[in-house]
Amino acid sequence: MAPLRMATAALIGAVVAGVPAVAHAFRPFDGTDSEVAEFGEFELEIGSAYTAQKADFAQLTLPAVVLNLGIWPRFEFVLESNNQLAQRTAGGVKDQLSDTHAFIKAVLRRGFAQEQTGPSIAVEAGPWLPNANGEQGVGASANFIVSTLIQQSVFHLNLQGAYDLEHHVEVFGSLIGEGPRSLLVRPVTELVAQHAFGGATTYSALFGAIWRAHKTLDVDLAVRAATTDHVPMGQLRLGLTLRTQLWHGKD
Repeated sequence: MAPLRMATAALIGAVVAGVPAVAHAFRPFDGTDSEVAEFGEFELEIGSAYTAQKADFAQLTLPAVVLNLGIWPRFEFVLESNNQLAQRTAGGVKDQLSDTHAFIKAVLRRGFAQEQTGPSIAVEAGPWLPNANGEQGVGASANFIVSTLIQQSVFHLNLQGAYDLEHHVEVFGSLIGEGPRSLLVRPVTELVAQHAFGGATTYSALFGAIWRAHKTLDVDLAVRAATTDHVPMGQLRLGLTLRTQLWHGKD
């Protein structure tokens, strides 16, 4: 993880030094939006770093890292992974990687998110990869995303199908709401339903805020309540998003 920490520190330093960019953080959600990084633009999402608590289980996820790169107009490459430190009442502490994914995200219809009119539509798809010291195997998912603007508030609908590393077929639905992006601190919320055939069903609700701390930096904070097969869990999430232009090209 040392190279990743060095790269993170370097990018934070560049942002503080005033690299021209605009960041729209899309942490701390489970779903995503229909925006992609501009051609030649690199985006680093650190988070959502979060704690999770059940009756016999405590977990810290840090860092949860997402790397986004605009590889072509309307197309973005996404690589993400989590590092989880978990402690069970009778099982000691376990440190492992999880949720390692490599996606291509493409805009199918330009809308308000691309400074056009009407809804924006995108698709994000790719493999779920084995983890170095965690789950093994290969899976895949495809996510259909619609974003729309209603009276200055932004809404994003995610509908995803997946084949996970435990060989379950999963369906996932997420509805995200954001307050006006003109606000320095905008309230956000997300409702999620997820079901793995032959596995667990999860329902969750998230409430939080995104703070535009700098033109290159957004910080997010949220609380999330979830139930998996009637077992409740609470989370506190914290993350940030940084963006910079690696090269310039016409969109």
